[in-house]
Amino acid sequence: MNTSKIRRAINTRVRLRPAALSVDHNGNVTEADHVWILSAVSDRGVVELHNQSTGHIARLGTDHIHHFDTDPPRNWDGLQHGFLVVTVQVFLRGPELWLEPVARLALDAKM
Repeated sequence: MNTSKIRRAINTRVRLRPAALSVDHNGNVTEADHVWILSAVSDRGVVELHNQSTGHIARLGTDHIHHFDTDPPRNWDGLQHGFLVVTVQVFLRGPELWLEPVARLALDAKM
């Protein structure tokens, strides 16, 4: 994704697609469809997201972002909201956060 375009979305509340997955201590996986704040974009193309529910910080490359869509119905609170469609799967387990690539065919099927 274009760095200058994503910079215009700083401070936007976003939900990830695919949604992050939460892994518990038994290995059970559940969808964690949380709100993240797109807080920064570095000159090197690193996008920083803060999870409002868990406190996790995700650092994605601009190449991990397929596109950004607005979510106007959620703008009722005076803040901008949207969807960040990503090419990686975000996993959360306790304080840990890691990324894995999403198979391209799986991403296309969800769109």
